[in-house]
Amino acid sequence: MSTVPLRTAAGTTIRPVDRFLPPPGAIVALLVPLAAAVGGLVAISPQMGLGGAMALVFATFVFLALPAAMGAWVAIAFASGLPGLMGLPAASTLLVALAWLATLPSRREHTAALRAASPLVLVAPWVLFAWMVLTGIWAPDRSVATSQLWLVFTAIATVPIIATAADTVRTVRILVAAYVGGAAMVVALAVVLGPSSYVAGDHSEGRLEVANFSANLLGAVCATALVLVPALWPIARTRLQRAVVVAAGAIIAYGLVGTESRSGFIALFVAVLVALVVCHGRRTAILGLLLAGVVVLGAFVAVSPGILDRTTSGDSTGTGRTELWKAGLEVTRDHPLAGVGIGNFVVVSKDYSQKVGTLEFSDVLIEKPVPVHNTIIEALAETGIVGLALLVVAVGACMGATRRAAHRLRAVGRPDLELTAQLVLIAQVATLAAGMLLPITYSRQLWMLLAIGPALLGIAMRMQAPGDDRAPVRRRPWVRR
Repeated sequence: MSTVPLRTAAGTTIRPVDRFLPPPGAIVALLVPLAAAVGGLVAISPQMGLGGAMALVFATFVFLALPAAMGAWVAIAFASGLPGLMGLPAASTLLVALAWLATLPSRREHTAALRAASPLVLVAPWVLFAWMVLTGIWAPDRSVATSQLWLVFTAIATVPIIATAADTVRTVRILVAAYVGGAAMVVALAVVLGPSSYVAGDHSEGRLEVANFSANLLGAVCATALVLVPALWPIARTRLQRAVVVAAGAIIAYGLVGTESRSGFIALFVAVLVALVVCHGRRTAILGLLLAGVVVLGAFVAVSPGILDRTTSGDSTGTGRTELWKAGLEVTRDHPLAGVGIGNFVVVSKDYSQKVGTLEFSDVLIEKPVPVHNTIIEALAETGIVGLALLVVAVGACMGATRRAAHRLRAVGRPDLELTAQLVLIAQVATLAAGMLLPITYSRQLWMLLAIGPALLGIAMRMQAPGDDRAPVRRRPWVRR
């Protein structure tokens, strides 16, 4: 099937990638036994049957409209831990992965462009995962390591899927909108369901949290989603669409304030600083948005003064963070190179409680052990110096690809997509800033954000200026044609 270059509004052209859809017979052959299996589940348990029916509908959706299904998949990632939806994010990841593999041949040009521009993006995350699997061998509790590895797999797998499947501008915009919509959805559910829906049980009184999202994690997610809201404004052409964007932004802003999360506010503060550096020519608009944000925040504080008391209180430990950090560093001293094993800090933390000193929050190490609330220390304690180095390479490769995408999009005359790439980069940095107070290594939201940047780079490298008949992809000597 031949392709015809498409001219963009800015006068540049992009070579489209051939579309691929499995033959109808293959789709029917796959769906018929699945439908029969759903019928069997209904006979066993109506709840299991309902879950199976939802999975079947999503499976059909995936194979018929992969870009839209990927948007639904990103939004579903925010449903982790919600009542009645346990396992849905992981199941949707498997379905999208199957569709991605089936349609991979149709995206050879996009994948080749990405490999040529940033070969580490598609390799480094899997090397990191392979090392994590190895650490499970010497983990004290291999069952904990195995369950953690499944979470890691479903998170890291999003990088190659999104980076290579999001091969059009429309798909990238769907993913960004889905991330913002998912954040707004989880905030709304936190308001409706209340803190009692938080699966950990020890919910914080008066703070927004829901399902698998603690108040601090939800605050960090809200901060990064707020950064992406401006990327939706240029594509909101009708009044209704603009009203939806404004409403989503307002809901997410309320969620950030309602969580009273230090990590969320730190992430947003870092995002503003990075935006002033990254967004060339848009500093006036950024300062205007910052002023508007201060006004809105002041209004929230005036209504709920407890927010200010919480975020500026003198609790230097952050309800146990200091103890967790000290214990994590002690684990690192005993296991510097390879760590104690993936997910196993909570298994050994009680053994290090005596080395920490006086415990103000003993429950986080002994009674109810929790992960280290710092991404760097967590990586060191569980996967060692090797694991931390591989994590830095994987994250750095994705962020570097995002930065290159922004520069390339500016060069080909696409300021709208350049802004999207810049905002994605800012959201990535903000997420990592929140990671200094949270364990985010295994967060699907982190890896989905990291994957959008490489997808934009692949698209940008296939764009070309008018009059240039050759694709502007500079291949590396070690990348095969």
